Amino acid sequence: MVLAMLAVAIVAALVASFVTSPSIDRSQERTDPLIAVPEAASARTEPPSRATGRAALAPSPSATPSASPSPSASPSPSASPTPSESPTPTPTPTPTQTAAPTPTPTPTPVPELGSVVGEMWATTSVNIRSGPGTGFGVVTAVRAGHELTVTNVVVDDRWQQVRLDGSVGFVSNRYLTDDEPAAPAPTPTRESEPSAQPSEAPEQGVSLEACRAASGIESGLTGRTVDVLRAICNEFPSVSSYGGYRSGGGSYHSQGRAIDVMISGEAGWEVARWVRANASELGVIEVIYAQRIWTTQRAGEGWRPMSDRGSASANHYDHVHVSVR
Repeated sequence: MVLAMLAVAIVAALVASFVTSPSIDRSQERTDPLIAVPEAASARTEPPSRATGRAALAPSPSATPSASPSPSASPSPSASPTPSESPTPTPTPTPTQTAAPTPTPTPTPVPELGSVVGEMWATTSVNIRSGPGTGFGVVTAVRAGHELTVTNVVVDDRWQQVRLDGSVGFVSNRYLTDDEPAAPAPTPTRESEPSAQPSEAPEQGVSLEACRAASGIESGLTGRTVDVLRAICNEFPSVSSYGGYRSGGGSYHSQGRAIDVMISGEAGWEVARWVRANASELGVIEVIYAQRIWTTQRAGEGWRPMSDRGSASANHYDHVHVSVR
């Protein structure tokens, strides 16, 4: 700031000195370019004398020029502010959802033994469980026609409580009936060793003799199934082809408990109806023909329709299927 003010003062003084100095008469200047004519001589009106002229020629001391003003220091450019880096935002971690714990199902309580209200009979072989549900263990199993003592306790309109030697058991009431079954007829028997000799026939006249048309498929069948095969073969001599044991699949055939009577049309219905009529004596539990099924478990419903399995053979139009207990 001081240097700037000093420079301004010097410039002002120089301007003032130029303004107040008398004008130089250019006509009085000497032609000698090497001699500077003082500004004061140009103001005279008469020619100078020789003496005075010489004196006048003496150069008058020139004013020492004032020191050039020091240039004012240019203000240093202010440093551009370095932009500060914006802080990188730290991502907020997504909270991990805690999986809700799977509720543990409350086990069905086992009711206490209720009051006895009567008797019921099993319509088929059925399991008796330790509690009202398939998740409970099997205590025992009973065959079709077995008499059971029932109580007044029924769970979920399905599981009937029964008394087993003072303990509690439960059985699905789908397989119970209030109707006492008729006394079973004697079951046909056969000799332990396969032979051509007939076993004792039931009173109805069913023949259990070995039958030539079916003798080749007896291998792998149970004794009762062989009896059924022989009875049908002797009753319907026109039938010439049968099916029996087949491995694999977990079917009655793989257990040796089923046969196929290879016949079709109305003759097939004759066989199917005869087997159904003699099911109790022969130990038959199931007959299938022409996409219809009859079982001892649901005997009161008669012949029930079956779903389409895609072919005549699969729908049992070309043979009568017979399952044995």
